[in-house]
Amino acid sequence: MKLDQFVRKAHIRFQFDADDKTDFFKKMARDITTIHPDFEEERLLELFYLREETMSTGIGNGIAIPHVMYERCESQEIFVYRLAKPIDFAALDKKPVELVFAMVGAPSPSNIINLQILAKLALMIKHPEFLEKLLAAESADALFEALIHYD
Repeated sequence: MKLDQFVRKAHIRFQFDADDKTDFFKKMARDITTIHPDFEEERLLELFYLREETMSTGIGNGIAIPHVMYERCESQEIFVYRLAKPIDFAALDKKPVELVFAMVGAPSPSNIINLQILAKLALMIKHPEFLEKLLAAESADALFEALIHYD
């Protein structure tokens, strides 16, 4: 499985401005619905909030991976947000988040693909050189290339 099956250049935002986690989720939901006009912004926002209430998706090292299953989604998609400034995400290591991989997936009984994508991202992020490359990227294109290069 390759990440470029799920993330596209059009899904990458560079210097994404958000004041805090709540502001980020609102702006992210709005952004995703500009890509998918058939998605409902309020429903998407509700799903992300519900997921975040269960446990913070800030996994550490400046990374968050919020993920939801959405009834209007027909496939797995990843949206990448390089934040303009780090924000508190209640991450496990207490470090602010700089990079968000937001996943929206089609509901399925097993969620196998969703779990495989989460596992792949988690493994990739454990490599310091990969993380450094992502955080050092100076454009959306450079971020996409770094992501695909290490895949």
